[in-house]
Amino acid sequence: MAVTAYPFLHTRRSVRKGFKKAIASYIQASHYTGQANFVFRILGLEAKNCTVGDCIRIMMVDSREEQAWAIARELKKMQYWKELLDGCQANMEEESAWVKEEYRQQIDKSQQRINLLRESDSEEIIRYYESWNQQQILAVYAVCRYEICLPGNNSSEVRTETFILAPDGETVIGKEPYGKLSLAKRKVN
Repeated sequence: MAVTAYPFLHTRRSVRKGFKKAIASYIQASHYTGQANFVFRILGLEAKNCTVGDCIRIMMVDSREEQAWAIARELKKMQYWKELLDGCQANMEEESAWVKEEYRQQIDKSQQRINLLRESDSEEIIRYYESWNQQQILAVYAVCRYEICLPGNNSSEVRTETFILAPDGETVIGKEPYGKLSLAKRKVN
């Protein structure tokens, strides 16, 4: 089992008993509240540290992907306005001079946005975090394959989920269903 969704996480962490206990109590509290005597068994567990350096690399990739997506969106808009302008010019409608000017202005705006996006610097992320300790552990990602058997039910359910634990490994912060972070509900004392 591998943490494939997070290729940046390089530091493997030895799995401690506290990880299993934290995950078991999280499952009990979030999914099976009020049900006693259910059987929870961990079939496999792999944990990796997420450091400040890992987070910076993840943010850099996300920033570049968002930039590429925004540029592609603006290119589509610009193509749309160009097609409308070409259609107006092909029809030789003299009374639509103001429409042609509006299309040209929209094309210019799209080009300006594209230029701004290309000039934007994702290296600002690195500059912002350069004073931070790059090796500081922020969280532990634990991919856990587990089995649950409910009392009075002869069937069992096997799941694989990614849990995000605090750096000490004693508390589950949340889990990631389908690659999206969902935060754990905190108990109010």
